[in-house]
Amino acid sequence: MQLTVINRTILGFALIILLMTVITAASGIAQNKSNDAYNVTTQSLIPIVQNSYELAVIAQNANKAVTQYTNATEPQQQQALRSEFGQSVQQYEERKNTLEKQLGTYPALLVKLEAADKLIQQAFAEEKALLDIQDELLQVRMQSRNEIQNNTARWITFNDAIGASLQMAQNQSLLTKIAVSAIADSLTLGETALSGVGNIDNLAQLAQLQKNLSKQIQKTTERMEKLKLMSSGVYNKLQTFSQFLDYAVNNPSGYLPLRIKLIESGQHINESLHTTAQFINSGISELSALSSEIDILVQQTTSQVSETSRNSLITIIALYAAAIVLSLIIVYGQIRSIRVPLKLITSALHEISQGDLTHKLAVKNRDEFGTIAQGVNNLLERLGSILGDIQTTSGTLASSTTEASRSTQQSNDMLSRQKEQTVLVATAVTEMESASAEVMNSAERSLADILDIKGLAEVGKDTMDRSIRSIATLDEDVRKAASTINNMKQESENIGNILAVITGIAEQTNLLALNAAIEAARAGEHGRGFAVVADEVRNLATKTQQSTEEIYAMIESLQRISVNSVQIMEKNSQTADSVVQDSNSAEQSLLQIISAIDSITEQVEQITQAATEQSKVAQDVSHNIVTISDVAEQVYQISENNTRTFESLLLLAKEQQSKAEQFRV
Repeated sequence: MQLTVINRTILGFALIILLMTVITAASGIAQNKSNDAYNVTTQSLIPIVQNSYELAVIAQNANKAVTQYTNATEPQQQQALRSEFGQSVQQYEERKNTLEKQLGTYPALLVKLEAADKLIQQAFAEEKALLDIQDELLQVRMQSRNEIQNNTARWITFNDAIGASLQMAQNQSLLTKIAVSAIADSLTLGETALSGVGNIDNLAQLAQLQKNLSKQIQKTTERMEKLKLMSSGVYNKLQTFSQFLDYAVNNPSGYLPLRIKLIESGQHINESLHTTAQFINSGISELSALSSEIDILVQQTTSQVSETSRNSLITIIALYAAAIVLSLIIVYGQIRSIRVPLKLITSALHEISQGDLTHKLAVKNRDEFGTIAQGVNNLLERLGSILGDIQTTSGTLASSTTEASRSTQQSNDMLSRQKEQTVLVATAVTEMESASAEVMNSAERSLADILDIKGLAEVGKDTMDRSIRSIATLDEDVRKAASTINNMKQESENIGNILAVITGIAEQTNLLALNAAIEAARAGEHGRGFAVVADEVRNLATKTQQSTEEIYAMIESLQRISVNSVQIMEKNSQTADSVVQDSNSAEQSLLQIISAIDSITEQVEQITQAATEQSKVAQDVSHNIVTISDVAEQVYQISENNTRTFESLLLLAKEQQSKAEQFRV
């Protein structure tokens, strides 16, 4: 079966499209694989890495909060750090649960997470206990400080008591002297040892010191029991300090046990911090190993994507090469099937272009070119018939065109005269429109000026209203001020009465002080101190009387100023009333001006409306005249074009007749 050019073209493009579809499908499959790997990396592995890192950071934050808590001294800071630790533990649990869900498809990684979580949970448990130990340490430290102060206060009188005891023992027997001396030396040694406890940080030394002091206290107690039988007086003096020493060494609330407990708690805290740090570091190491495993998975996924992309690229390149080869084969076959018949057709068309309509094309194929050849043959037959008719009608067309051109020229002359008359009418109407517009613009400007004046008048009226209200307020304030000043005058008179009483009291005090001085003088040496006091009282009474007179003078001056102020306030009130009356008159005048402006505005608006209507009518007339002028111009141009068309048509008819004679029919 012989295929046509179109069928061969369709078949070639179908094969190319099929290859392109295969290439696209291969690209899509490769892209889907890459997307799947990318989604696994971005939506699964990378979030796991992020959560693993954040889990380590949260554990470190919790450890940091505990470390800072051990160094904190303020209760508020401790509360904040304890809260921060609790929040970190809660955040850790939430993040760990999220990470466990993400690692559900990775059992090996989940095992590493559980190992890290076990270590970190041990660290959290140790840290929680450490917080309680730190609180206990702070309490012990506070008790120790208080006990240091109490212990120091207890031993303040120790040296005096020892001296008194030794002095009392001098009058006793030799055995009593020896016992008192031994007890005094033992107590002195114990007090000295206690005073140096604050400088000892070694727990073993403190324990040995406590052991030695306990033995010494036991011996001292035995000696005190013997001394009690020898001399109860000396016993009573030394018994208190013996009890002080025993309390400081053996009582759990004593100075030395508190110091030992303080050192033990500090060492326990340091050991716990070290243990916690080891747990945290081990847990973070496990999390780092988890992150490393995830990095390996990411690298494996990336390698798979690269391998898939490389294989897909090779496949696509091979398919592209096949598509190019197939395209070249199809193009070559199409060119060969088109070039030979096209050459025959162009040769025949060249003969036809030379005027030979008798040449015919041979029809060999049944494809599109065979159809074209048959069409060209039919066209030649039709052209031969048409050219014969054209040669016949060309002469008739030339004579008809000459007559039509003559008639069109006469119409042009008449349209030219009509155009000139229309232009004159349009000019007159345009001038009338301009005059109407000028009147309207002047009226609008006048209206705008009048409205501005009206606005200013209304602003002046509003300002006058505010001034009247302000003056009324001022008048009321002036009256209130006058009333207040009158009240102040009355109060100053009351103060004057009080000052008169104070003056009387000062005079009486002066007389009493004078009498006291006289009595002190009579008393002689024994009344000297009382005379000094009486003299000071008299001076104070004199100063009080002078100050009272000065205050009284000030009050009289204040009363005179108050009277003058009241008179000035009354004058200001009268002036304000006068200003209010004048402002009311000015307001009435402004209202009359505004009313007159409203009347003028109405008249100007009527003028503007009339001018606007006149301008509108003039514009309509001008528009109609312009339209008529444009129509006349268009008709004139059409007539001119017709004249030129007829002239061209005459030339074409003659040229057509000449060309038609060149063909052989």
